[in-house]
Amino acid sequence: MIEPTEALLSSSPGEQPANGRVFVGREEVFGWLEKHLARRSPTQPLLLVGAPEMGKTAVLQEIDNGRLGPHVLTITVDFAGLLRDSLSIFLHDLAQTAVAKLRQKGIDIAEPNQADFVVNPYKSFQDHFLQPVLAQRDGRNLLFLFDNLDVILAQIEAEIFAPNTFEAFYRLIHAHAHAYSLFTLTYPNKNNKPENLTSFETIPTFELPPLSQADVMALFRQPTQFATVKDVVAYIYQLTGGHPAELQRLRQALDAWQTQYHIRQLTVADVATVYQSMTGTAVPPTIPPFAINRKPGNGRTVYRSPYQPSPTSRNIWVIGGALMMIAVAIVVVGLLFRNMANQQAANPPAAISETAVALTSEALAAAIIAQTPTVTPTEPPTATFTPTATATATSTPTPEPTASATPTITLTPTPEDNPTYLTREADGMAMRLIQAGTFMMGSTDEDIMAASDEKPAHPVTLGNFYMDQYEVTVAQYAAFLNRLGTYRQACEGFDCALPRNRTGVISLLLEDDLGDGKLQYIPLTGFANYPINHVSWYGAKAYCEAMGARLPTEAEWEYAARGDDGRLYPWGNEAPNETRAVFNSENFDNLKPVNALPNGQSAFEIFGMAGSMWEWTADWYGEDYYANSPTTNPTGPETGLMRVIRGGAWPFNIEADRVRAANRSSLTPDFISSTIGFRCARTP
Repeated sequence: MIEPTEALLSSSPGEQPANGRVFVGREEVFGWLEKHLARRSPTQPLLLVGAPEMGKTAVLQEIDNGRLGPHVLTITVDFAGLLRDSLSIFLHDLAQTAVAKLRQKGIDIAEPNQADFVVNPYKSFQDHFLQPVLAQRDGRNLLFLFDNLDVILAQIEAEIFAPNTFEAFYRLIHAHAHAYSLFTLTYPNKNNKPENLTSFETIPTFELPPLSQADVMALFRQPTQFATVKDVVAYIYQLTGGHPAELQRLRQALDAWQTQYHIRQLTVADVATVYQSMTGTAVPPTIPPFAINRKPGNGRTVYRSPYQPSPTSRNIWVIGGALMMIAVAIVVVGLLFRNMANQQAANPPAAISETAVALTSEALAAAIIAQTPTVTPTEPPTATFTPTATATATSTPTPEPTASATPTITLTPTPEDNPTYLTREADGMAMRLIQAGTFMMGSTDEDIMAASDEKPAHPVTLGNFYMDQYEVTVAQYAAFLNRLGTYRQACEGFDCALPRNRTGVISLLLEDDLGDGKLQYIPLTGFANYPINHVSWYGAKAYCEAMGARLPTEAEWEYAARGDDGRLYPWGNEAPNETRAVFNSENFDNLKPVNALPNGQSAFEIFGMAGSMWEWTADWYGEDYYANSPTTNPTGPETGLMRVIRGGAWPFNIEADRVRAANRSSLTPDFISSTIGFRCARTP
């Protein structure tokens, strides 16, 4: 249900707005918001839910009025007021509306062109609105306040918008640093939650409750023309249940009543008369107290009034008002004080409902923006240069890890045909033997940092395999592209990677014209030994196969990262820092060579498995795959839409929990980003 008239409680405490409405309370929701905004850049939106006219729009207006302080730049848009004939029209109207709002705040953004949104609305929204706004945020966090998410859901249900529209839209925003979003969602009526709320279980959610009795007291003691005693406020609270819209309507009606009859102090009889006149429902001067019922295990307080209306004439109240006030005063004082005492004991504050944030990639929005055209896969070029790796011991010394309290794996001597180290002849990559073993894959229910797709923890047994000791470098991948001759649709019909002229400074791979129409690929000077990025899954797979290897399975990757001792991070259980991982970085310049940070290597001496790059694995992604995963050499679901990525990445929106060895995420295989690289594996 849409709330087109929910402009309730919209001013700051103590101010009397032009519409006669005052903002009070809601400290819990602002505390909840500030907690989430303190994070660098969450990958999920925030959701404010509640019954119709519960004050959600008023909360957005209060935030837009500067409630969260000068460090937040807000943009408020009501979805109900936008054109919705198609996605391109909708996003263009949204951008145009937001531009107008920003100009009121002194930020001048060029008007978006409707024609730009026809071909690729998501990319146009990013290029012609989102990026220009972010460029002018002046150090502030950008907070989008979107009212009436119900509109989007209705368009999805009507098949006007695609099923993933909401997810694609918020991921588009959260793919950027310092960009946040808050949506409001309305229940169908005052008592029922929408059935489709379960689809938002992974999104942090705050259920907006009715106002408390203290808030009602604050509301009726704002500057008015009449005085209101505590007992009368308690009676008003009982009549309305703290519902903001009803309270505001009653407050305005009482103002009119006072003006008409020149009342200086409001009484219970006045409230009863005005309420009956306003609602058409007769009420006695006192009503039974609210009963508080809790649904088992849901953590939310549900209010229910047992009051049943009885017929009483308004004329009786007007004619016998004086006598009634005397009688009422005696009865009310005794009953209400007793009822209030009972309520205080039985009526704890409404709980904040917040679900755990699912750990999903910040970059999925970019996959939607890219909208790689569907092509008929072509046979990849025959890799005549593909060798079989020779078991040659490398002479390059491996840096010793810094000693810590975390135990390391003691290596058992291996057969001569499976040396501990070998160098892949095709590209010179050092590979490390990971001996067969059993480990606990995933996370336990007790792990507060774990997402649902990491559970349950389960034993997995793997055979011997080799893993690249380092991530594939820019120089290695450049040599591969030179053999292919191009990156364009050269990997199963998809772009293998993107060079610097296509991505900007966040790529270290250069495409150089030799002058005769031929192109060559070279690393940026000084960055040959840095990890390659902007590689699609197809590009990673093609490279590994050309080198006589393959992409590692998800299980192999996790085992190589955490060993068999259940460590949180590759190096152990100590928190990550700048000597162990490149993570939580605000600058691409903080990226390091693949053999840097020996303190961060795993028990198997594998470098860069936390931070640096997300790394492609061979597996399709399944959120519930762990529940029925094979216990021996699992290879992921048979089919899927996205491939598993592991390891976290360098940007600022990757916090410590994101570089845990058990953390999972996923991307469409054609996705290309500055945060995605890979390494290879090989079966002996």
